[in-house]
Amino acid sequence: MVNMKNVLEDWTAITEEPLLENIDFTTEEISDLLIGMGLINGREKCREEDLERYIFLFGNEQEIYGADERSFIEGVGSVYIYDDISRKTNRGTIATKIFAADLCQFEDGVRSCFFFMKIINKANDGFNIFLFRTGDGFFVGCRLYDKDICKNCTLTEAIQFEEQLEELMDRLISLPSTDEFIPFYSSLVEAIEYRDIVLLDYDLKIKLKRGVNFAYLDMLSDVENVYHVNLGYAKEMYYKSFEAKEGLVDNSDYSIVREGLSYIRSNRMNTLEMLFEAEEMALLANETEQENDQILRLKEETTNRDSKNDAMLKEHLNDPEFMIKMLKAQKGI
Repeated sequence: MVNMKNVLEDWTAITEEPLLENIDFTTEEISDLLIGMGLINGREKCREEDLERYIFLFGNEQEIYGADERSFIEGVGSVYIYDDISRKTNRGTIATKIFAADLCQFEDGVRSCFFFMKIINKANDGFNIFLFRTGDGFFVGCRLYDKDICKNCTLTEAIQFEEQLEELMDRLISLPSTDEFIPFYSSLVEAIEYRDIVLLDYDLKIKLKRGVNFAYLDMLSDVENVYHVNLGYAKEMYYKSFEAKEGLVDNSDYSIVREGLSYIRSNRMNTLEMLFEAEEMALLANETEQENDQILRLKEETTNRDSKNDAMLKEHLNDPEFMIKMLKAQKGI
């Protein structure tokens, strides 16, 4: 068996062997994985609980579980729980727990992960992070605060090889070190939901990974506005270059699984979700105000452009690249 500490410390040891053959999911290995992901710092204590005992002794007492839910809870067995710090919002704090579980006994790995997350979210009001071992590979998930009650949790794609685990760790280890909940939550969800699109065309893969160059499009628009020329053809060609679909592989759409488990929901109003939504709306309003101020400043700068430079640019209307360079120089880019 591969020593997980060595793997986490030296990634030159990456092999092609499936992780399921190398990681038995012992308490020590779970802690090593979470430390490698930056989700715990090693000082947190792990406690092992039977899921059924945890749900009915420590979960929300007002919840009622149907026969299907009770059958699943009884079939899980042991879970490993880490208590994380409570992170702040402007209106209170949100406690975080990390749950690790081996779900290899269930035939459908993805469904069992979502089933588990929905059960925990129903039982526990706090923010929950999850690490799973299944027959399909390893998964990391977390609670979602979404207006769609079906979409109250999310999951990574299956992690089957050490190279995939390394990539996930690289994303998670760079999460902001903060006791503020909103930036931590947003960064974690982004890292979990990241998908590397598989393309047959390598050049297209690189281009899509870089994304649309909005600065270039903005420059074309500036040229159009200042010199009253139509560069629509150039924009259309640029956008069309991102429309190639051949070779795309997308096997990570979990919406059908979530919808199939929509009956697993809380009977109570979660005050933490209301707190989160209020905090999010306040941040959104602040960001909108800042964006509006920035737009006004840009308009003022545009109005005060040097007329001498404008005259020089007008002499080169047949040379869009030159005009873009001059506009960049004006903007100090």
